[in-house]
Amino acid sequence: MQTGFTDCCKDKDSWFGLSECKPAEQALATLRDWGEVDGQCHQVGEYCSEKWLSVCVQKKKTYCCFGSALARIIGEQGRQQLGIGWGTPKSPECRGFTPEEFQKLDFDKIDFSEWFEHYVEPEMQQNINENIRNAFENIPVPVVQ
Repeated sequence: MQTGFTDCCKDKDSWFGLSECKPAEQALATLRDWGEVDGQCHQVGEYCSEKWLSVCVQKKKTYCCFGSALARIIGEQGRQQLGIGWGTPKSPECRGFTPEEFQKLDFDKIDFSEWFEHYVEPEMQQNINENIRNAFENIPVPVVQ
């Protein structure tokens, strides 16, 4: 008897008018803006959160969320480099890096392409377009008499 609804609290403050959405649920829906594990959150996993007569009737997904997409990318790939796990879905381990662990990261091995694609390139394109527009608008036009 699983509903299968996800992110129903993203744009509303109630779950189909039946139950109040908690502020943490609304915040998570916002942080997961790019999709299930993109944006600022890493999906740790899924577990059965409620059973009726030994049948799972509700599942929950667990996430570790970061202050930015760049922090998530470094967190995910840095954990792989250092062999640090995410814990279990029921008991996630979302801690950041210690200063010693951060010093051990090899940033040459971190793939920043997702960050460039979603953040850097669009910003660069907008700046280039604005600079071109400003340059054309400021070209002195000779006055012919």
